[in-house]
Amino acid sequence: MEDDYWQVGLSKVFLKDYSFNALEDRRNITLSKFAIIVQAWWRMIVVRDYYREVKSCTIVCQKTWRCYIARKRYLRKKEAAITLQTQIRMFITRKKFLIALEKKREEERKKREEEERKRREEEERRRREEEEKKRKEEEEIKERIRKGESEAQVRAEIDYRHEVEEAKRQEEVQKHEEEKKKEEEKKKLEVLNIRELIAQKKGKLGASGYVKGTARGRTKTISKGKKKLRLEKEEEAVYEYKRKPRV
Repeated sequence: MEDDYWQVGLSKVFLKDYSFNALEDRRNITLSKFAIIVQAWWRMIVVRDYYREVKSCTIVCQKTWRCYIARKRYLRKKEAAITLQTQIRMFITRKKFLIALEKKREEERKKREEEERKRREEEERRRREEEEKKRKEEEEIKERIRKGESEAQVRAEIDYRHEVEEAKRQEEVQKHEEEKKKEEEKKKLEVLNIRELIAQKKGKLGASGYVKGTARGRTKTISKGKKKLRLEKEEEAVYEYKRKPRV
């Protein structure tokens, strides 16, 4: 700037229009530059905060979706594993059941054969006893007739003896039937008592596997597996009790 455009006084600087306008233009340019810097910095802060918020929301959405996909895949695998375990356990249990069933059928067949053999032996023994008895009665009748007794009287005595023996036999059979019936009723009553006990225990156990009324207001936890195992043992005890021979 030339010296003709400005002059210094005692306390002030005097400028001409041209010099003043040039300085004002330079000041405006400098202020505009700094204002642009401040605006850019503020816009950067706003956009950065918005970006961070969007990024956080995106991460949450991705995390939720991946969790859903992973959980769905896990549940599918769990269901497949449970199905496979069920089929394998069913196969093993069915195999054991068929073996036990075949064994039971074989035992029943042998038992029936043994009973049939005993029945035939008993019939044969009775037939021989009847024949021997009839032979002895005929000899007794002939002997008593030879001694001078009346044949009708002798046969009447023998018939009366037969009636007495038949009455005793019928009484023994009836007594045996009554004892057998009492024994069967006793077995049924014991089985019913065991079943009632099992039903009561089932009633005490809820769906969550808890038993109420324990000491100090606490609840005793019984796992479903242990509950099932105990009930199966009780049912097996009932089955073994049924199979146990009675003397």
